[in-house]
Amino acid sequence: MMKMDSLNKLPILLLLFSIVLTSCQDDDKSPAMSVSTGEAADEVATTLTTDVVGITEDILVMIEVSTEENEGGRIMACGFAYDTTITKSYEGIYSSFNHSISYGYELVCDGPQPQSLGFTFESNGSIESTRISTSGNSEGTFNATGIEFSSASYIANGLIERSGTLVQKTGLQRSFSSAAVFELTDLTVNKSTLLIESGIATVNLSGLSGNGETFQYTATVTFNGDKTATITFNNSESYRVDLETGQVTMI
Repeated sequence: MMKMDSLNKLPILLLLFSIVLTSCQDDDKSPAMSVSTGEAADEVATTLTTDVVGITEDILVMIEVSTEENEGGRIMACGFAYDTTITKSYEGIYSSFNHSISYGYELVCDGPQPQSLGFTFESNGSIESTRISTSGNSEGTFNATGIEFSSASYIANGLIERSGTLVQKTGLQRSFSSAAVFELTDLTVNKSTLLIESGIATVNLSGLSGNGETFQYTATVTFNGDKTATITFNNSESYRVDLETGQVTMI
């Protein structure tokens, strides 16, 4: 038979058990992100698309400088560094932008034979579209092989870092600041079509929402070879990005 003092302790024990059980249940839940994967996909897309001076535009500039000729030969000489700064403005159907971009590049050779192209850039500016308004800074470093004339494709590897602010014009119309790091692996660009045929980018995105809450995502970007890329987040949600317009669609 249970003693009286044990009975008196029973409600306290039940309360403690309830607190422990609730705490364990809370630990099993993933914390809600202050910025949704859809909003994060929009932010990632600004670093990918041609219409907003993204990766594809930088690749096209890299192709231009690596193939530019003067009287039958490359203007660039082996081992010498070159740089240029340009200002680009655009008024399109889906978006408009104004950017200042500085490019640097160096041709690496084995004797007289070009082997690879080192390529860096820094940019800052703003973007307006029907979905977002954003401003920020980017910098990146590529190393591209396949620059010899006999190669059908360029293969680029490198790193891009971007920081800025973004305001959503649709949905909840929220704002947030973010920093993103893109690690590019074997980005393959066809020399004839100038299209990205394949490649992977690993993305780490973090930041602060307008109400002071932090967020962090990791994602993989797969270039599909058809002017689109697929963003897959660590929670398995996926979005398709039109690399020309920046349009993002959940899939």
